[in-house]
Amino acid sequence: MQQVEKAWWCIVALSGAMMVMLGAYAAHGLEARTTEAMVSAVETGVRYQAWHTLAIMMVLVWRQVYPLAGQRWVL
Repeated sequence: MQQVEKAWWCIVALSGAMMVMLGAYAAHGLEARTTEAMVSAVETGVRYQAWHTLAIMMVLVWRQVYPLAGQRWVL
């Protein structure tokens, strides 16, 4: 595995961990401090982060399974 690829896997891991922490904070710690609309906005942001983390992970796996010469620009 190349150095750049390892860095991307670290980014995916950090993004996933941050997603879990923000989701837990929104579900348990944020409700008492702010409005329902703000909690909903944070939950939507966490959901978007989850999908983007999954998409980056899928591209990394795709690059390992189907290595093409011209796909370096993807990530």
